[in-house]
Amino acid sequence: MTTLLALLVSTDDSAAEILGRVLPASGIAVERFSDLPTAIDRLRQQRFDALIIDFENAKAATEIFEEGCRLNSGSAPVTVALRSSCCISLSPKKKLKPAYVRALLC
Repeated sequence: MTTLLALLVSTDDSAAEILGRVLPASGIAVERFSDLPTAIDRLRQQRFDALIIDFENAKAATEIFEEGCRLNSGSAPVTVALRSSCCISLSPKKKLKPAYVRALLC
């Protein structure tokens, strides 16, 4: 079975723990980071199939999303945005604008 690789950026230990158990069982390996600079450095070193981003910090989430798209133009990773009240998937081709994200997540 082919294993996909996801970058999880979240400061929520509970959510990260659950995703760290569930995703590997579905064939998705997870690398988790809780701080933005380290996550961006890792994103620059490794190509990820998916980005799972905690949207409680919209500024950090926007930076990770935009960097993932910039680094992988043409084949950007699938992005899943996490927020305490919901979970959404964003198209890798869509430009992320803070106003759009606020409207989408509210």
